[in-house]
Amino acid sequence: MLIPLSLVLSSMWLGPWALLPLIFPVPLFVAMPWLIRHVRQPEWLLLAGVLGLGATLAVSIAMTGGVRSPLVPWAVFIWPGISARFPRRAGALIAAVIGVLMTVACILAPPRPPAPTPAVVVCLIAALVTTAYYTGVLSRAEHDQRAAATFDQLTGLLTRAALARRFDDLRREAVQHQWPLSLLVCDVDHFKRVNDTWGHDRGDAVLRATAAALERGARSSDLLCRFGGEEFVLVLPGAPACEAAEVAERLRLAVAGAQPAGLPVTASFGVSCAYGTDIDFAVLFRTADAALYRAKSAGRDQVMVGADHGAAGTDTARAW
Repeated sequence: MLIPLSLVLSSMWLGPWALLPLIFPVPLFVAMPWLIRHVRQPEWLLLAGVLGLGATLAVSIAMTGGVRSPLVPWAVFIWPGISARFPRRAGALIAAVIGVLMTVACILAPPRPPAPTPAVVVCLIAALVTTAYYTGVLSRAEHDQRAAATFDQLTGLLTRAALARRFDDLRREAVQHQWPLSLLVCDVDHFKRVNDTWGHDRGDAVLRATAAALERGARSSDLLCRFGGEEFVLVLPGAPACEAAEVAERLRLAVAGAQPAGLPVTASFGVSCAYGTDIDFAVLFRTADAALYRAKSAGRDQVMVGADHGAAGTDTARAW
């Protein structure tokens, strides 16, 4: 509402040309939520709105004094919207087009005396406040998006994507220092039965309680994430297979003893380990996942250790 109000107030001193940006872009942006639901390519609507706003604002600037126009600060307001709504290359091209329009408007503007002080003050304050508010909204949205990509909303643990980013750092450290690196895969036993019997809300409570038990039992240097569904992954830098198996056994007992959501829930674990240049997440995960499958086939609520060096698919897994 600040944009239309400032333009209406400015028109009292600048004339009807100050109202031009209200004729096309503003109604389009107001109708945008409805239009987006009914078109196949909504990005073209956004492009039309941004270019329309830039064009009409350029004409308004040209007709209200060019460089001397108090509407010039409004050009700044367009840039945050371009960077937020369009990819980098497309945004740069759109910004260049609007920049050219503004430059031409200032060059071709007919001679005009300086604008009255009230119009300058109104437009400048409105542009600053609106830009600051819009930038704050975009910053909060980016922060929320990064947080959502880093932390699982249900359990508060790292997400799968966040684990992948951090794993590369741990792998480089392990290679540099010749440390072992182990990986645990944990799966809540009979979780589908929990959902089917007690409902998904109770299932969510089980996952939260299981995550809390795993977090309490893990070492401070370990990296724990919710990998998906009822599956969790724990990365143990510097831990050989025997130590990782001990950690997995401690976590198994912790989950069973926690009685997540008041239910006799247990978890099964698969363990894998690799050294030096043999460390590869995909291979480690396959090895641990194969060991986890054996743990479930053997009756669940137990730990199985796969072969070292990430040799997935072998028969060397053993119960701990």
